[in-house]
Amino acid sequence: MNRLADMENDSQPDAATTDLPTAAEVRELLNLLTADETALSQRVVTPPWYHPVLGLVTGLFAFAPALPNIASVTVYALGIVAIVLLITTYNRRYGVSVTRPAGPRGKRLLLVQVAVVIAGMVTGVVIKFTGIAVWWAAIPAVIVCGTTIVLGRRYDDVFRAEIAGGAGGER
Repeated sequence: MNRLADMENDSQPDAATTDLPTAAEVRELLNLLTADETALSQRVVTPPWYHPVLGLVTGLFAFAPALPNIASVTVYALGIVAIVLLITTYNRRYGVSVTRPAGPRGKRLLLVQVAVVIAGMVTGVVIKFTGIAVWWAAIPAVIVCGTTIVLGRRYDDVFRAEIAGGAGGER
């Protein structure tokens, strides 16, 4: 019959059989990780044409609801294709795929950008259903386009800083 003390002793790893790294090895691994984070943050470079193209597409998304139905659907379809091509081109050219924000500041910037695009689209819908001239939809479209460009560049800076700073930019 096993006693509790015997079972506890059996469940404890033998100090000689554990493979724990030394403090120096852990420091070296952390230094390598920091170097990798810094190298990755320098590699994530957005070309100068990226944000203006994305701004144009998001501006069109804001303008599209004010258009007649078939034109609206066509603009959305072309915009989706343009975004897919934009992302694919960036991924192939730079070998980096960014699928989510690296930290809390980037996430907030991304949410603000999404909110601006949605607000622009809602404005386009309001313009369509109130019977106001379609060209008025150009105002929110320009605002969405400009915001996408400005916040997109700011997002890139924050994204690189959060990558270089480690998990969530908390260093």
